[in-house]
Amino acid sequence: MNGLFSAPKTAEKPPIQLSSEDQKILEKGRYETGPYVTGGVLGTAIGFGIGHAVQSRYGEMGWIFTVTEVPAYGAFLAGYIRWLNRSRRHDDELPKAQPLDITLMAAGGAVFMAFHIWEIVDVWVTPQTHNKRYDELRAQGASNSQDPKFFLTPVVSLKGDWGVGMGVNF
Repeated sequence: MNGLFSAPKTAEKPPIQLSSEDQKILEKGRYETGPYVTGGVLGTAIGFGIGHAVQSRYGEMGWIFTVTEVPAYGAFLAGYIRWLNRSRRHDDELPKAQPLDITLMAAGGAVFMAFHIWEIVDVWVTPQTHNKRYDELRAQGASNSQDPKFFLTPVVSLKGDWGVGMGVNF
């Protein structure tokens, strides 16, 4: 008889132990499609960390691309401008590039291209990886401690000239 009136026992899941990385993923939430695509396009077409800024990831990774691509592009342009200035002085023939010109253009161009390729991959792949992990954590029952479990919203309604209504939404 004892079992007839007791509630059935349910197996409770033990709390999920989250790593600090997983906690950060849950706190950040999902990357929305608009910032993801816009950031991807700008990061691919322009670079310099702009795409990461649009995706709200400038502090994580975008600054790296700014501090590497700006000086690398500057070095490439410095070598190119030096070579162009020398060519204007010798109108009759195109002068041979000096070793410093070649070094600036080659090193600047190589560093810029390497970091820009990394930026393109990162701006497209990281948000997808993040969203996939976020979805996995949510499917396992993990939640952000900041997710509202219960909330109240006051409602005031004015009806014509004569009525006022008040209430609470849950």
